[in-house]
Amino acid sequence: MPLIYYRLMHNAEVALWRADEETNFFKNTLISQDFPIDAGARISHPEKAHQWYASRYLLCRIYPDAIQVYHERKPYLFNGPEISFSHSKDVVAVQISQYKAGIDVQWADPKLKIISNRFLCPDDLKNTPSKDEIISLSIIWSIKEAVFKYYGTGLSFKNIEIEAFDPVSDTALAIANRAGERHRHKLVVDYIDGMSLAYLIE
Repeated sequence: MPLIYYRLMHNAEVALWRADEETNFFKNTLISQDFPIDAGARISHPEKAHQWYASRYLLCRIYPDAIQVYHERKPYLFNGPEISFSHSKDVVAVQISQYKAGIDVQWADPKLKIISNRFLCPDDLKNTPSKDEIISLSIIWSIKEAVFKYYGTGLSFKNIEIEAFDPVSDTALAIANRAGERHRHKLVVDYIDGMSLAYLIE
């Protein structure tokens, strides 16, 4: 399938791909491009392996230099951009940023309501209005997951608050409470074909 979402900004690129192809399509394409697949070959779960190969395939489509970066195992901080991956069912997402990256894609799954007490802060739903609670929950989850990936560690979803969400401009503000400090982050947030997408734009 072709790209289902692509956005180029002054300091970042974001792309989504619906990975309907067979796993071997992605795997063989990466091999032909001399992209190291050792990490993917070690994944025993078929769905997770499929997502790994598909996400790296997408990365190479929008950032061909990634082949050399991965091949030489260069540290991103000094030799290449920051890269963030996400996947949900058959969709994979990639963000490439000249600064720190954080992206998440999430299907609007009713199971989010069952686990909502694990990630919701008191005002999250109020600050993320939607006629459909499951859609709101998927947007909140994506925002928090994207912020979590931005930091990489030392942050729980309960320490990320949704301050504002504007469905007209497709942006949101989130506050990360980390190490006794409050950090505000701006994100692009979109809802596409039953799934939410969020990524930081700083």
